[in-house]
This record gives sequence, C-alpha cells and structure tokens, in this order.
Amino acid sequence: MIYRNLTTGRIEPLPYRVRMPDGTTRTDPSQWGTDLAAVAAAGFEVTQRTPEDDAYDAAQALAAAKSAKSAEIDTFWSSLVAAGWSVPGEPYALGIDVDDVALLLGAYTLSKEAASLGLPSNVTIVDISGGTHVYDAAALQPLMLQYGSARAAISQQNADLRQQLAAATTVADVEAIVVSA
Repeated sequence: MIYRNLTTGRIEPLPYRVRMPDGTTRTDPSQWGTDLAAVAAAGFEVTQRTPEDDAYDAAQALAAAKSAKSAEIDTFWSSLVAAGWSVPGEPYALGIDVDDVALLLGAYTLSKEAASLGLPSNVTIVDISGGTHVYDAAALQPLMLQYGSARAAISQQNADLRQQLAAATTVADVEAIVVSA
C-alpha cells in the first residue's frame, strides 16, 4: 500500500507508532497499516502515485545529486588550492587562493614600480611550504605570466564545472559531469 501524509501531501512511510482516538497506541505499521482508522489517526490516507509525486521525487533526486556534485567540486577545488601551482623548473609551489594571488600581484607591482624608478626591485615571495624566494622585476615578470595563465585555467575549469552543474536538468546529466584534473 502507498500512504500519503495529510499534513505534507507527500507519499511517506507510516510512522512506527500511532495514538488512536481512544488513547491507545498501535505499533508496527506492518500490522496496523491496513486498518484505515489507524492510518487516518496517524494522519495518513491510502493513495496512488500521481504524476505530481513522480515530478516531486525527480526534483528531490536532482537536488540531492546536484548537492553531492557541488560538494565534489568544492573538494576538488580545495585540493587544487592546497596543492598550489608548481613553479616550472623549481621544487616549490605558490599558493593559488585569492589571498595568494593578491599578495603575489602586490609583490610584482612593487617590484615593477621599483625597477621603473631605478630602485632595487628585489621582492621576497613565500611558497606554500613557507620557503622564501627572492626575485627581481626581470625574473618575476615571466613567472607572473605563467602563474596568471595557470591560475586562469584553473579558475576556468572550476567555472566550467559549476556551469555544467547549473545547466544539468536530470540526475544523469549531473552524474555525467567529470570532476578531475
């Protein structure tokens, strides 16, 4: 039998215990589920599935799948941020979180401005392990171009995944989204 909760309007399983109008209780819906008076006392009615029930269940399943995939994308993004960007030819990585980008851009701007004024342009960059590295404006510029390109690609990948998720209209669409490097 299928039961509809009269309060929510949704198809739900019967509760384990129901209090009858005479004050007695009934337990184990597998025994009292065919007693229409007990079903009514529990706030349910015997029903049939409707297209609205199917649509509701599909929407709930899609929402659950999207939530799980969003968490998967978040975890993937966090792993990328934790790993940072490996500097080509060097044994260290730079942070790629928003704060890291801002600090590196600030150091680059400072170095570039100092060089344009004829001042020493050395700046110290701190990698994700806490190691320090000194660069001058000439050495920092190609690094910044590579870093910016890599960070933009990572951001684009994240945005693409989130756009695919937003556009998904079925659970199958959500499951087809591949989250990986």
